[in-house]
Amino acid sequence: MTADRWQQLEKEGGVVDLSDRAKWLLRGADRVRYLNGQVTQDIRKVRADRAWRACVTDVKGRVVGDIQVRATEAGDGLLLDAEADLGETL
Repeated sequence: MTADRWQQLEKEGGVVDLSDRAKWLLRGADRVRYLNGQVTQDIRKVRADRAWRACVTDVKGRVVGDIQVRATEAGDGLLLDAEADLGETL
């Protein structure tokens, strides 16, 4: 992306199609404890007004993928978002 294109987007706005991304909704009483054991962020601090980036790790601590996590507006779930090609892996 060029600097001119970036300035145009900042001034006029733009639309990005994110429909192909991998998305999950985690619910249940253990959702925070479960996800906290899988990622590099402290999920207890996640809120609805801000997405947190986190790395998903395997049992040996190796990074498997990169996700974004935020709480639902009602606070009863966690929304996870990742690149489309990580859907099966994660």
